[in-house]
This record gives sequence, structure tokens and C-alpha cells, in this order.
Amino acid sequence: MDGSLLTRVRFRIALWCQARSMPIRVTPGRPLAWVLSFADRAPSATYAGLSAEYILKHVARVTRRPYLMRERRCLRQGLLAFRFMKAAGHDVALHFGIDRTHRQDIRAHCWIVHNGRVVLNPPDADTQPIFVHKGAAPLANEAVNLKASAFR
Repeated sequence: MDGSLLTRVRFRIALWCQARSMPIRVTPGRPLAWVLSFADRAPSATYAGLSAEYILKHVARVTRRPYLMRERRCLRQGLLAFRFMKAAGHDVALHFGIDRTHRQDIRAHCWIVHNGRVVLNPPDADTQPIFVHKGAAPLANEAVNLKASAFR
């Protein structure tokens, strides 16, 4: 069983609230550093005992019918999964890449890697990895200048 009943209930309420408020806070045009600050803000509670599979299942469930951020589903799922998996004590990384086949506009993608394997939103073969975010450390590569509107 994943965590205590109280932990699971707190997690599901917090996840639902964060998923509903994210489109208001992570608006198109925001720099990547600002967007990542959302993922790095620790939830008010820790969720020790929740498995990565449990968290990912509920992140997928709460984001399955997006009314807002429809074109940025990978970003929404990635930020939520990263935030709550970190709060549960998992070693997780949020990867960012750019689709190399689009020359006119930037098409970015993000995915989650847990224990060395992609567990959420696997990238296409044409996606060129450009940045890996593992936590609250400042962006090491100042050249990464993606905006939240680039994710499709």
C-alpha cells in the first residue's frame, strides 16, 4: 500500500489544487527559470511512502482533460510530477529538449526520468535534449532561454 490514508488524501487534494492553479501561474512567455521555480517550491507537506508509480498515475489522471495548457501538457505533467516526486523523496530529473524538425518555431518538450529511465512523456527520436533540472540549484546554463509558450 502507498503511504497512509491521510498521506494519500493530502497528496490528492494538493495535486488537484496545484493542477488547477498552474495555468494561472505558469503563463506563456514566462522564462524557464521562473517556470522551474514552481517545480522547486516544496509543497507544505511531504509525501514519504508514496511510490513513484502512484504519483505518476494520479498526475496523469488529474491532467487528462486539460482545459487550459492544452498545448503544453508535457510541461504541466512534468512540473507536477517533479514537484510531488521530490516531496515524496524520489530521485527524479526533469529533462527539456527541442524538436529538431521544426525550423520556423521552437517546439519544446519535457519529460521525467526516475532512476535512470523515462517514466513520463517520453521524447520523440527527433527531440534534442538541452537541459536537465534536478532541483533548486540555479540554472547552470544561462543560454537556456525557453519560454513557457514553446512547449507543445
